[in-house]
Amino acid sequence: MTIQRTLWSPDTCDPTGENKFSCQIEYEWDDTVPQDQRTHTVSQIIKTCPIHQHHIDKVAHYQDVLDENQSKNKAIGLLIKTFAKLDGGQDEIKWRFEEDRTIVLSHPLLTQKDKDDANALDKSDIKKSVRIE
Repeated sequence: MTIQRTLWSPDTCDPTGENKFSCQIEYEWDDTVPQDQRTHTVSQIIKTCPIHQHHIDKVAHYQDVLDENQSKNKAIGLLIKTFAKLDGGQDEIKWRFEEDRTIVLSHPLLTQKDKDDANALDKSDIKKSVRIE
């Protein structure tokens, strides 16, 4: 068993997109376990962004940040999978969080019908609220 440590600064913490204000979280994982079976254990919160400063417990802090980041990534993936015209255009998918941490996605190629269809998609595997505009 070889325990590895990773320092993670998620892009979802910093509204400027520059990662200047991101949380910095160190987590540990065992590199002898296959990637799809690994568990990450938070070892410490190095830096806390203003959005997540209310967390007292490091595990809850890590889980909230992870849920937001994975939800954003899954929502972008769902858009690309659903609309072939977006394939390869991930860089053009814009995202932001509303004050209640709802994820809002947009893309210039999406018509109003596309947006309505996307908002009606099953997003049960995405933990945070997502809206397409």
